[in-house]
Order: sequence, then C-alpha cells, then structure tokens
Amino acid sequence: AVRGFWAADAKVGADPAAFTKAQMNAEFGRYLGGDALTSQVGYFTKLKGKGHRRLGEIAAVWIKASDVADNHSARGLEVHVTVCQDQTTLQLVDKAGQPVANQPTDFNLRQYSVRKPAKETRWRVYGAVAASGECGR
Repeated sequence: AVRGFWAADAKVGADPAAFTKAQMNAEFGRYLGGDALTSQVGYFTKLKGKGHRRLGEIAAVWIKASDVADNHSARGLEVHVTVCQDQTTLQLVDKAGQPVANQPTDFNLRQYSVRKPAKETRWRVYGAVAASGECGR
C-alpha cells in the first residue's frame, strides 16, 4: 500500500494539471482511504491550481513495519509503517520550471497507518504523521 501510494504520488506529482480531481481520486483510491485520500487529492488539487508540479524522486532510506494488529472491529487489521524518506532530489517548481518558495525538506520521517478493514480485500494507507527519530544520511 505504501509503495503503491508513492508510485501514484510520483505520477500525479509530475504533472497535476494532467489529472482531473476524479482521476486523482481514482489513482490514489487504490492505495489511500479515508482522510488520507481526501488530504492527498486536496494537496495536488492546490498544486494544480497554482500551476506547480514536482520534479525529482522520493527514495526510502529505510522502512520498518510493526507487527499486524487485529483490531477485532470494522477497522480490521492494522500495521504502522515508519519510513525515512530521502527527498534531496525533490523540487517543487512553477509552470516555467523554476523552484517555488516552499521546498520539501531533504529528509522526511513519516509513520503510515496501513489498514485492511474488515470485509475488504486490500490494504490502504489511512493516515500519515511526522515521526520523531533519526532520519538522514
């Protein structure tokens, strides 16, 4: 789910203007659920409105996953995936390809809540938060 999300993120981020909101929802909906889906589509809709796009890649320096927890409820199964992301080649640019003011940090430590709700067949990311700890070279 996390790697699929990253692939969709890279695809849409490279040219948000090429996607309608419905297409963004479809692209991310395979890997994201709930507020995570709403938030990601909202982020790229804003980039599209400003004429911005992303250049470069995000690479995982390391990935750690918790054991699977069974919530014994509609939430189903849940795993927390913590990732140190190298974003040193990632840039946010305008229509002319020039860098904009607010650039991504070089490294990003994130923890993803990944769930397979009861009665569903696929794992999806339902949340992401900044995590504390060491992340970088």
